[in-house]
Amino acid sequence: MRLSAMIDVDKDVLSFDPSTTQNTYVLSQAFCQMLLPGDAIIVTNQDHKANPGPWCRLQEAGIKVRKWGLNPETDRLDINELQRLLDDKIRLACFPHCFNVIGEINSVNDILKLFIRLVLMLALTDPDMHRSVCPI
Repeated sequence: MRLSAMIDVDKDVLSFDPSTTQNTYVLSQAFCQMLLPGDAIIVTNQDHKANPGPWCRLQEAGIKVRKWGLNPETDRLDINELQRLLDDKIRLACFPHCFNVIGEINSVNDILKLFIRLVLMLALTDPDMHRSVCPI
């Protein structure tokens, strides 16, 4: 309870779990139950493999996985590239809030603005094990 107050979140949304890999796998399997074959999700290559890996395994259930890759010239996620990946099949996007390798902080607000135009769900993943799921 003290930690939730310190980081200003409701104690019911804060959890400690065994590992990033296991947490992401459980979350991906839960979302898989809500997705239909042909639905699409977006993952990035800016994450530790523990983050996109479980989402990519959803391809076995007929879920399409689109990769939002780093711009090779800037080593950053390009929001214009994300916009090109979006369509009515996208149900979920998984991306880090921060990329600790180069100290990059992704503009979650700018990314969310793109999704507000669509009716979908958004999952944020961070390399520091910060997790939140925000229905839009």
